[in-house]
Amino acid sequence: MTEILFLGCFAGALALLYAWAFRTLPGERWQFLASTPDRQAVAGGTGVNFTFYGFFSATAYAVAAALFLVLMASVGAPLRISLLAVALVLLICAPASQLIAWAVEGKRYGFTIGGASFVGLFVAPATFWALDRFLGPAMGFSLPLAPALAAMAIAYVLGESLGRLACISFGCCYGKPVSAARGWVRIFSERFSFVFEGKTKKIAFASNLDGVPVVPVQAMTATLYGVTALASVALFLNAYYHVVIPLALATAQIWRTYSETFRADYRGEGEISVYQWMAACGTLAVLAAPFLLGHSPVRPDLAAGLTALWSPAALVFLQSVWLAAFLYMGRSMQTASRVSYHVRHDRI
Repeated sequence: MTEILFLGCFAGALALLYAWAFRTLPGERWQFLASTPDRQAVAGGTGVNFTFYGFFSATAYAVAAALFLVLMASVGAPLRISLLAVALVLLICAPASQLIAWAVEGKRYGFTIGGASFVGLFVAPATFWALDRFLGPAMGFSLPLAPALAAMAIAYVLGESLGRLACISFGCCYGKPVSAARGWVRIFSERFSFVFEGKTKKIAFASNLDGVPVVPVQAMTATLYGVTALASVALFLNAYYHVVIPLALATAQIWRTYSETFRADYRGEGEISVYQWMAACGTLAVLAAPFLLGHSPVRPDLAAGLTALWSPAALVFLQSVWLAAFLYMGRSMQTASRVSYHVRHDRI
């Protein structure tokens, strides 16, 4: 009963959030969250913009981490080890998202989730193995590898799903004009296209496609990944860990490879982008995972997992993850603002 209620709330929350986000976030209002002045603001200086891109990215990180902690605790993994695993993976993958975008696209101030996820495919297993090998004997635990990797796969695909909202708010990772689409993509997009507003959105200053109906590729990705995450959680709670890993990760990587064919943003040189090659290689790696890991006899206890989430350590950790991600990804480096102060004489 607990599992059914959890899955129902999970599905309902995603449906309501996406119904609102797909309708609202392409608007101009939903790019900037706040602006803070610099030292010259009194004289009309520039300000620093904080974006909804950072807000939704940070929320995606925190929610994905929370789900990972719940699933790990449900299979008996010590909370402190789960917290350490999340911290180590994020400390490597978050900077990688910027470094790979710089290397592939030549953009110093951008991010790529595709590159970060490719790095994570190798970092996560290595992290779990190292924790089990070196900390396990000293701290008296044995980390269940298959459930741990399945939990990380679910957290990743949910984080990717929620992270697409950041892309919608900033107008990045955008699709081709509907007029340039073909087949089912065009038929679908003619009814559910996105029209972005605002000259400071990336789709405007990079491709001059603001005001033009485009393929809603971010919404497609968010929906597909959200459904995949939901199905994967259901399988995890029934101990089908060997199915979860290829389902979650292969779905994400195959879709990333295919969906770039109807995206219009710059993805690097070549007909097949570096990100598509990464995704294709990642697909092969995750399809081999069930044969390498085998079956795990551990049965999840969702109630125990939810209880562990409400510990002070978990809550403080998740708040820290959100704040760190927001400050790292939310401070806009591609836009600026003009800020000044004045007296409202009519209110004196």
